[in-house]
Amino acid sequence: PYAAWNWPPRTTSSYSPSHYGEVLSFRLPNTGVLGSVCTKYFERADKSCAEDKTLEPDVYLDLEDKDGAWEKLMELCW
Repeated sequence: PYAAWNWPPRTTSSYSPSHYGEVLSFRLPNTGVLGSVCTKYFERADKSCAEDKTLEPDVYLDLEDKDGAWEKLMELCW
């Protein structure tokens, strides 16, 4: 599971988890105009969530309670 802490306060991702990326930049030889193109599309492994617009953590950790956060991390990892 993906875990997040309490700062910033419970927010979701700014961008879609499925998105275009791996940007390739180029310059046109005759005009010198700069351009870019995406060469890959990153899609979530869980196809049922491919159209989701945000990504939220499975578990939120409260770092004000460091012992509790550590215990939760150990529980998730072991």
